[in-house]
Amino acid sequence: MAELALSILGVVPSIVQAVAACQTIHKGIKTARKCVEHLDTISIDWKIQQGRFLNECVLLLVESGEEEMIGRAMVKDPMHAGWTNASLGPAIEKCLGDSYGLCQKIVKRIEGILLKVKAMMECFDAVRKQKMKVSIKFFTDS
Repeated sequence: MAELALSILGVVPSIVQAVAACQTIHKGIKTARKCVEHLDTISIDWKIQQGRFLNECVLLLVESGEEEMIGRAMVKDPMHAGWTNASLGPAIEKCLGDSYGLCQKIVKRIEGILLKVKAMMECFDAVRKQKMKVSIKFFTDS
């Protein structure tokens, strides 16, 4: 009978720890779910803003004399040869006229914001790498 009591007592702390771990994991999952929902909203907003900006770039290129297909190809590829065309800058300046200076300021501001966001997003690289390690470890330990 004493052995039964000891074996039960020996299990109780493990059960308590397991219950506590379940609660902690549940709270973590709820928090992660809220973060994912928030990230989904941010992702949609980002896609909208990105689409608007890229469409405006295509329109500007077309108004500056580029063919639409070439403008779309340029926007998809920052290394596109069209970006090195010496007449592109003056064509955009002529197209924008008095608004050229303002456009420069807007694009510089957007560039600065994008660089800040890019730097902030780099912190997720460590999370992604850690997630990969955990996933690999999980599957190799099983």
